Order: sequence, then C-alpha cells, then structure tokens
Amino acid sequence: IIAFSRWGKVASAITASQIIHFGAKEIIFAGVAGSPTLEVGDIVIGNNVWQHDMDASPFFKPHEIPMINKSSFEIDYERRQLLLKSSIEFIKTTDLENTKYKIKIPKVIVGDIASGDAFLANENKTREIMARMPKVVCFEMEGGSVGQVCFEHNIPFSIIRIISDKAGESSPDALFGFGFIKEVASNYLLGILKNLFTKFDISEKTPIYCCDTAKNILQEWIDKQSHDRCWYYPDLFKKLMSLFDVKPTKEPNLPLEEEFKNGCERYRKEEYSEKEHCE
Repeated sequence: IIAFSRWGKVASAITASQIIHFGAKEIIFAGVAGSPTLEVGDIVIGNNVWQHDMDASPFFKPHEIPMINKSSFEIDYERRQLLLKSSIEFIKTTDLENTKYKIKIPKVIVGDIASGDAFLANENKTREIMARMPKVVCFEMEGGSVGQVCFEHNIPFSIIRIISDKAGESSPDALFGFGFIKEVASNYLLGILKNLFTKFDISEKTPIYCCDTAKNILQEWIDKQSHDRCWYYPDLFKKLMSLFDVKPTKEPNLPLEEEFKNGCERYRKEEYSEKEHCE
C-alpha cells in the first residue's frame, strides 16, 4: 500500500490507521525534513521519533504521551540497519551532485527525529527545541504521530527523511519547497527503497523474526516443563525441536519413550472421548 500521509500529526495518524485497517503489516514512512545542523540533500534514518510540541505537564513530563508512559518511539534495530545499508549503497552508486539545490556529497545519518504541527522557520524556536531535545537531528510534522499509531497497533515502523531546508531559516533561498521534493527527494527515496526491496530484501525479515520467536517460545516451554516430550503429538514435537535446534536444559524424569508414547495414546483417547461425551 502506498499512501500520501498529508501534512501534520492528525492527518498522518489518520492515514496510518487507515492503511493498517486495510491490512498493512509494517509501515515505512518517507519524506523530507529540516535540520539546522545537516546539509540539504543529507539522509536521516530515524533512531527514535518524538513529538516536540507534546506537553501535558504538570500531569506528565514534557514530551511524554499521556497514558502510555512513553516520550519517544524507537525504530527496530534491524529495520534501521537495512535502511542505512540501502541509503549508503544508493549514495555510492548514484551521482547526486546538484548545483541548483547546493548538494555536493550527501551523507547518511542515524538520529532522532522530532515532529510538531508547525513548520520551523524561526531560528530561536528551533534552538529552544534543540535545547530540550539534544539528540534530535531534524524536524518534520508527521513521524512522531505515525510512530505512536504503529506502537499502539504493534506494527513495525521505520522512517527515512531527506533534508530539504535548514529548519529555522525563513529566507526564500533557504526554502526549496515542492521543486526539491519532485526533483530530488522523490528520486532519493525511490532509489533507496529499490535497494531495500531488491538488494537487501526487507521481506525476509519477517519470517526470520517469526522463526526466532517460535524457537524462543519452544525453548521456554521445554525449560518450564523440564522435559522434551509432548503428551498429544510426541513425534511432531521431536521434529520441531530438531528443526529449531532446541534442547532441554534439565534431565527429564520420565518413563522410557515407548512407554511414554503408549501413555500418550491412552491420554488422547480419554481426553477426546470425555469431550465428545460432554458435547
């Protein structure tokens, strides 16, 4: 699903919720941002996303989202690394020098991103926010809210931003606007996402993650039971253990396997016949 989030935290949160409703299992959020410390054309891979205009004090700490005990939303490490590799590969293999937009050699940064419902064209305001949030490297208007939606829906989320302005400068020369999005940012993002899905293949992450999770669940169950046998499906359970290379950590205190299997058969018959009788 490809969607235009629109501007601002509310609009982007609505869009994120809608695409999750229509079946999205993960959101990669891309766009432009401003930064007083980076150069136009630099690429930022989000580490954490914040909402710099969230302040429910004195009831909560500044920036803390009420009721969920969080001030920021961390991007999954593996997804962050995949975006980083895809961006570095894009810069290495593409001529990005652009005199119109004063781009020479872009760099890729991993850093925190702050969102708020205001375009920052005031240097004093930008400095004030950075004093409160020293880890933030760029500013935009949507990432923090999309991060919150994904957190509350338990959906993996990652974010990438192309620096389009200096965040605090209001002169016409400092604001490239829609021309930059069309001529530069869209091409950057297309190239980076192509790398992501072809050379580094983010689609492989989900099954690997699921396999690791299943292995951990299986190991936890075996450790809790202190044996490696299953009353209902002993053979299937053995195959799963072999597949995931899971071994019991304690010596089991159980009868011989053949006797155990016979007991399993009796147990299944008694369990099923009792259920059928009840029904």
